Parts: sequence; structure tokens; C-alpha cells
Amino acid sequence: MPTIYDALVAPNPKLDIIAEQLKNTPGSLINVEKDNVSIWHDFNRNTILAAYHDLLSFSALGGALPAGGGKQKSGGKGLSLKEFWSTISATSNMSGCAYIIRNRLGLPPLAASGSSNGLALDFHPFELNQGSWMGQRLDDPDWFVYAGDKQNHALFVLGEGKTHHTWHSSRLASMSAVGTHKHLLPLQLVATCLRHTGTRYGFLVTAHEFVALRVHHIDSYSIGHGTFGKAGVEYRAIPWHSNSGGETSGAGGLTVNLALWALAMMGANDSGRIYGELGTYLSASPGVWSRAADGSLVHTLSGRRASEAEVRAAVGDEVVIMENSHGMTLRSGSGRH
Repeated sequence: MPTIYDALVAPNPKLDIIAEQLKNTPGSLINVEKDNVSIWHDFNRNTILAAYHDLLSFSALGGALPAGGGKQKSGGKGLSLKEFWSTISATSNMSGCAYIIRNRLGLPPLAASGSSNGLALDFHPFELNQGSWMGQRLDDPDWFVYAGDKQNHALFVLGEGKTHHTWHSSRLASMSAVGTHKHLLPLQLVATCLRHTGTRYGFLVTAHEFVALRVHHIDSYSIGHGTFGKAGVEYRAIPWHSNSGGETSGAGGLTVNLALWALAMMGANDSGRIYGELGTYLSASPGVWSRAADGSLVHTLSGRRASEAEVRAAVGDEVVIMENSHGMTLRSGSGRH
């Protein structure tokens, strides 16, 4: 029986060019400067497997391959992203895993999302009615990982679609003074939506890559009658056809669907998901564990308990252990370890 991990690292089909929706761009976006953009180093295959090993070992819903995996439409045209993500096991396996995480952390169950009893991933499932940002209309993001409905919902991850002709993450590492604004604008748009909705995790997606984002608040400042903000952004770019062996340089050994699933699972921890300052999210990192009274380690986001030897064997020097940490409540016996 294929596992959830098998489903998440299965080859992706050819993707059609993503249509980029014309968005209203407020003049007062969250400020993201070049010096505050960095690679999200500990968002990688090793730290994610260590944190969620028990969940990834469960039998997958929907089989090892996404429905129609590897197939193309007639004429060689690829699937649309909405068609692909509406059937892939990355989404069908989110709710049960999120339930286990929340249960062992002592968090309340998630509200139903449409036909899903828990998390759902959808393209514009509803309008947020965000109104304005600094007096200007702020359009909704393209993609939502959410629980609930329009009136009562929790947003876990927000995403934007871009065409690969207009933006690629490689430009972030080679920004010149001339092109800085153009390359940073997509990050500023996502950061503004995340700040407005109080969510930390996001992504940008093109037909060529998926770019996981984690955003944190740096400071606020006032100009005239407006209050403006500055944010830092960490990113991890995963090519659409990257594989689980990690041969694709810079992908951290991740596949697109494993990265998407991991963002949703990280968002399942309410305290880790909340948009905040740098100091408030140190423990909300894939590589961070806390030491329990019996000497074992507990992952700060997933609540998974494991021996220090097991964790170090999986992630090596990437593990960060918080000694004598407080504030985490675990329900004994919930989930598999």
C-alpha cells in the first residue's frame, strides 16, 4: 500500500502555462527589501521527514500517483494547476494529518471546509472581503489552504500564481538596483496578504516552480496618516519536475507536493502559523525541537516525539534543540511515533 510520502514524491504531469490574473496593486504594500530576503534553509526534505515521519508513513488516500498523473491532454497540452491540485493526494491527505497534529497539541478540531472535513486547497474558494489596505483595494490571493467557509474560516497558507515569463525565483539572487522592485513586487504582494490575514506561510507558483515562503514582521513606521510595515521573507524554490532524490540543485531534496503538504501541516499549529516578529517564530521552524522531561525530543510544530539519536540521524547538525522550553501541551497517545 503506497504511503502519503509515496504520493507526495510521485512525478508531476506536464503543467500548462499558469495564467496570471491582473491584480490591483496598492501603492502602500508591505516593504520587502533585498537585504531582508533569504533562502529558507531549514525547509528541506530532511527536517520535514524528521518532523512528520509518522504521518508520512500512513497509507495514502487516492493511491501513489495523482489522478491522471503523467498524462497529458490531447495535442500535448498540459493540465491546469487547478485540475492537478483538485485530484492530487497532497490535498486529499491533508485533513487527516492536520487532525492528528491538532489533537496531540490539544487544539480544537478544524471546521469543515466545503465537502472536506478539515483542510481544503482551492482556487478562489470565496472572497475574503479584505476591503482596503492603507485606503486602497487589496485583491484576494489566488490560492487558499483553509478550513471553514466564508463566514467562519481559518487560513493556513496563501498563494499567488505567476507566469514563468514574468517572474522566476533565480532573479532574487541576482537583483540589481535597476530590477530590484520588479523582482520583489510578488513577495510584497504575498507579504501584504499574509500580514492582512495574520498568516505566516505562503507560496508563489509558476509552470516551472513552486516557491515556499515564510514571512515575518520587522517593524512599522508612519508616514502622514498611514502606518506602513516592513517584512522579511525566506523562500525555498522547488522546480516543478524536481525529484525526491534531491538531484535538483537548490530544492532541498523537496518535491512541489511535499512542500505544499508541509506548509499546510506547519499551518495546522495555530501558534506557529500566526504572523509575527522574528523572535516569535524561532520555534515555528521545521528544524526546531524541544526537550521533554524524559529526555526525548518533541517537534515544536508537529508535536511528534522521538529520541535525540533518531532526530540527529535524520537531520544531522540542522537540528535545533530548545532546552527547558515551555508552552507546549501534548496529549499522550495521540498519533503514531
